[in-house]
Amino acid sequence: MPDQRDQQFQQRLAQIRSEFVSRLPQRLSDLNQAWAQLASGNADAAVVEAMHRNAHGLAGAGGSFGLSGLTAAARELEAAIAPLFTPPHQPDAALRQQIPELIGNLLRAMTGAHGTAPPPADTIYIPTAETPPEVSQAVQAVSPDPSANGTQRAARTILYIEDDPANRRLVSELVGRRPDLRLLTAPDPERGIELATGERPDLVLLDIGLPGMDGFQVLRCLRDDERTRTIPIVALTGNVMPADLSRGKAEGFDGYLVKPFRIAMFYETLDAHMGGPSAPHPQPQ
Repeated sequence: MPDQRDQQFQQRLAQIRSEFVSRLPQRLSDLNQAWAQLASGNADAAVVEAMHRNAHGLAGAGGSFGLSGLTAAARELEAAIAPLFTPPHQPDAALRQQIPELIGNLLRAMTGAHGTAPPPADTIYIPTAETPPEVSQAVQAVSPDPSANGTQRAARTILYIEDDPANRRLVSELVGRRPDLRLLTAPDPERGIELATGERPDLVLLDIGLPGMDGFQVLRCLRDDERTRTIPIVALTGNVMPADLSRGKAEGFDGYLVKPFRIAMFYETLDAHMGGPSAPHPQPQ
C-alpha cells in the first residue's frame, strides 16, 4: 500500500497536470493572436519566436503528460512555423492555408486532453483522478523511496534549463524523490549559463527549444567556458528528429532523454552521467 509520502507525491503530480490542461485555452488564444499578426503582415521575428516557443512547449509538455495527440499536433505546427524565422517573416500562400488547419488540429487535441488515457505505467506522465490504482502503484515501484538514506545530505547538483514551468515542476518532483540530489532550475538560457558557471553542477539537463538562444547555442557556450567544459550535458526534450540526435552528438551532448521517457530510464540516465547513485533506492519489482 502506498504511504503518505507516495500519496502526496501523486497528488502533486496530478495538480501539475491539471494546471497544465487548464492553461491550454490561453495558450491557444496566444497562438491565434500571433498568427493573426503574421497573416496581416504586422509581425516581426519576436512574434515568430513567441509562436514557435509556444508550440514547442506544448509538444514537450504534452509528451511529459502522456497527451500524444497534443504532442503530435504541436510538433506539426512547430515545424510549419520554422520557415517564418527567415525575413521578412511573412507566410506564403501554402502556409496561409496550412497553419490555420494545424491550429485547428491543436484545438481538437486540446479538447480531448482531459480524457486521454495514460501511457504505460513506467513511462513519465501525470496521473489523473481516474488513474487505476495498479498504475499508480507501478509508478511508485520504479520511483526511488524518498525515505531511503533520508538523513544524508545532498551530494550532487543537477541544473535543469527549461522555459516551460510545467516541465520544471515535473522534473523537480522526480529529482525530489532522490535525497542524494539537489536541483537548480533556470527558466531561460542566460540564467542557466549564470547558474552553470557559478554553481558548477554535476549534470546539466538542457531543453533544445529555448527562447533567445536554443539548446545547441547554450551547449556551445558551456563547452567554450573552462569552468563548465567538463560538466556532462544531457538534452531533455520532447521534439527530437534523427537529424537532431546526430547534430547533438556531433556538437557535444553527452546524452538525450526524449519525452515521454521511462521513469526508470530518467534515474538511470542521471546516475550514468554522475558516476552512479550515492544513495540506494529500490528497484522495480
